[in-house]
Amino acid sequence: MNVCFVSDQAFPAWGGEGVSAERFCRGLAGRRHRVTVLTSRVRRAGPPSGIRCYRFPAVVAGKRGPLAIPSSWWLETVLRREQCDVMHANLPSYLGWRAVRLARKAGCPTVAGFHVQVGNLIPYRGRWWQPLRRVVERWFRYFYRRVDVVVAPSRAAAEMLRRYRSGPIRVISNGITLQDVDREPVSEAVVEAFRRRWNLPAGPVVLYAGRLSPEKNVRFLLRVARALRDRGIDVPLLIVGRGCLEGVLRRGVRRLGLQGRVVFAGYLEHEDLGCAYAASRIFLLPSRCELQGIAVLEAMAAGCALLVGDDPDSAARELVENEQNGYRVSLEDPTDAAEKIGYLTSHEEVLQRFRGQSRRLIQEHALTHSIDELEALYREVRQGRIRG
Repeated sequence: MNVCFVSDQAFPAWGGEGVSAERFCRGLAGRRHRVTVLTSRVRRAGPPSGIRCYRFPAVVAGKRGPLAIPSSWWLETVLRREQCDVMHANLPSYLGWRAVRLARKAGCPTVAGFHVQVGNLIPYRGRWWQPLRRVVERWFRYFYRRVDVVVAPSRAAAEMLRRYRSGPIRVISNGITLQDVDREPVSEAVVEAFRRRWNLPAGPVVLYAGRLSPEKNVRFLLRVARALRDRGIDVPLLIVGRGCLEGVLRRGVRRLGLQGRVVFAGYLEHEDLGCAYAASRIFLLPSRCELQGIAVLEAMAAGCALLVGDDPDSAARELVENEQNGYRVSLEDPTDAAEKIGYLTSHEEVLQRFRGQSRRLIQEHALTHSIDELEALYREVRQGRIRG
């Protein structure tokens, strides 16, 4: 099958959508499908192995990543040259819209991914922002109604998508690679060296990993750290990631006197990130906007107990199943999260049970399963059994 995958923010990946796109593209190419990627032209972007990649001029929207601005002529030339069987556009961007429009004109079946919420683009909820939020929602309705089927990464995301579309929707997890699911444990010596580097204690650590941006509600992390201190719960918070609010958070740590209780590790990759998960054992996600949460999947694969913000716009709540592997926590009252952290760190048997359940539940999100479902969907849409 010849699949054309459209993602402004893949190869290299920017954020969860880019990670999801890269995993699916590599997985499909590994099954001998011909994969063509349309993406942004950015610095230091090497060609992905085994995947044909076309790059278009792009603008970089701050920390939100690049957005491609292709010429219609060049984009049409590429699509005519590749003769794709299925077009999969992962974002409702200008590139995604132009690609879908040209694919439909050529009679090519079209699939869209649902990877962005209004809150990701406009994280502010005050009344002055409502007109702009409504404009974005109108664009979502326009875009998602013009494809044959939309892939949502979770059941909650599919329900959110119903605001913009009444046609076919399929739920397919973003998935996580088997190497991550079945990862060999990081050696104790390596984890201990990681702890010394960041001056972390031998006991449990609470981890946040992700963008330091408004829609992730990261300022809530400092409120939790202060609540832990005020209750005499001596558990540090490790923050992994970068973003526009990093300076704000660092100043907040100094202002609140949380030095030593909050550790900033910056952006970590590969073994260092594995060490962060292994050293932490508890993962906290205060985000108000999630359509699944790739960082949460990675935390589950690493065997972390979960604390996920209880917000109606966060599909990550689905990954905390009936308090089997963690808790949903209030995003209005940081003492709720602090008390649950205190309970887990003082009840080792509960913490270990939650960690084991996370490892068991993540098996349902193995990338091989997600690619099986995506292949089946592509066959259906090619055969005309799904039409939007």
